[in-house]
Amino acid sequence: MKITVNQYGVMVIEDLHNEIELKTEAGEVLTICMRDQGFEFSYMGKPYFAKSGYVEPFKTGYHGGFLVEQQHEEPVAGSYF
Repeated sequence: MKITVNQYGVMVIEDLHNEIELKTEAGEVLTICMRDQGFEFSYMGKPYFAKSGYVEPFKTGYHGGFLVEQQHEEPVAGSYF
């Protein structure tokens, strides 16, 4: 993990492959980690991924576990999901 501060005083973290957790005084929690491409994060226990300009909830497999490789998929024409 590499931590620097940019010209605006903003902390810049690179190579963050272990999760970090941010917690407000009110108890709201956000965890985030980097992947080779994109990010994975959880807000109040609900997991999301951010990759290639999209932010979406994590998809699960047939047995309810999270799929390892997450990516945006365009909806099929005529589909509501």
